[in-house]
Amino acid sequence: MKLAKIQPFTDWLNSLKTNLNKVCEETNIEYGKKLEKTLTKNYYRIIDNFYSSYEPSYYERRGLGNGSLYDLLVFERTNDSFKVGFEPSKLLGRDGYNGDNGLYKTVFLLGYHGGAFVNGHFQIPWSNPVLTYNGTDGKPWEPEIWNDSNYKSGWEYAQRSTSPYRMWKSYIDWYNRGQYQKDYDEILNKNIIKYFKF
Repeated sequence: MKLAKIQPFTDWLNSLKTNLNKVCEETNIEYGKKLEKTLTKNYYRIIDNFYSSYEPSYYERRGLGNGSLYDLLVFERTNDSFKVGFEPSKLLGRDGYNGDNGLYKTVFLLGYHGGAFVNGHFQIPWSNPVLTYNGTDGKPWEPEIWNDSNYKSGWEYAQRSTSPYRMWKSYIDWYNRGQYQKDYDEILNKNIIKYFKF
């Protein structure tokens, strides 16, 4: 009795192993890119919601790359791992980075808007009539405007809203309850079809 040649079967197994490795590697890389894009988009939405939850309209909102809340999110990605976190030193106060207990804690973690720490309380300036800020001139935080005799002004307790950090945690909890698996499976199935013909 002749033994069947096993070389074609061995070749098929080697091919299967190679294709499985390609599927796993490409899926992880693509998913890492999609995850970073998805998380960034939703983080920016959270910051937009936080900023827009507060009036008056002169509240200065610095954009991406200017030491604002938008700049806190950081990623570290390799082919098989993904880390996301926040870098407090990217959040700049008026005089530069003011430590983890500065704006990072008061604005990002605790949810206080603007203002200052006055007499042991977070407070914001007010005026009557209300000053508006159009983003280009007439910064109402400057003393010469607040001392204008045409305005009554003072300080009031700062509004505290849901913090960006708590909103982020809520979003991540929702994403981890199933959306991440849907996103991953979509990419995995595409790559399986790409490398395996059924």
